[in-house]
Amino acid sequence: MSAINLAEQVLQEAQKLFRRNLRDQSLYAESVTAKTATDVYDTIANFQETMAPKGQLRGLGRLTPLMNRLSELSAAMEALLSPESDSLALIWGPIKAILLRSSQNMRVFEKNIEMLSMIGDAFPHFVGIVQRFLTDDMIGELLALFYQELLEFYCMTLVFLRRKCKHFYFVLLCNFETHNP
Repeated sequence: MSAINLAEQVLQEAQKLFRRNLRDQSLYAESVTAKTATDVYDTIANFQETMAPKGQLRGLGRLTPLMNRLSELSAAMEALLSPESDSLALIWGPIKAILLRSSQNMRVFEKNIEMLSMIGDAFPHFVGIVQRFLTDDMIGELLALFYQELLEFYCMTLVFLRRKCKHFYFVLLCNFETHNP
């Protein structure tokens, strides 16, 4: 089996697991609305436009490292996937859904910005290597596993951002921050 086929299988399994773990088809539909980085950048720009007059800017520029790394990941994954796959939308869509769902509570919104920013800072810099060595089985599998972990994070965050869980989610974020400086 070639690296591309194996990696594509892992990516498809990660997508199925994400959909199953959300347990809410409307939440899944919301998670695939942003198909490109531009869609997320437009959402960020809209937030900045609406928050600036209220004096509530939240430093959304902190998301730039994450967006840059995800753009690289997306470019590497395009070589593995068929164009009609939802897998690429699941790189961008959940970020937009997380921002939209958490924007109703500024403290939760701020914590999500911090968390996404930390992911961007810690994002592995192997994507450039992946693009050069895409035919290597191990690289393709590594890319697929990283994608799977990213979807798992998105899923946990979106599940907690349901209306009933928002307060609990904020408490968890505060506790994580206190124990993991």
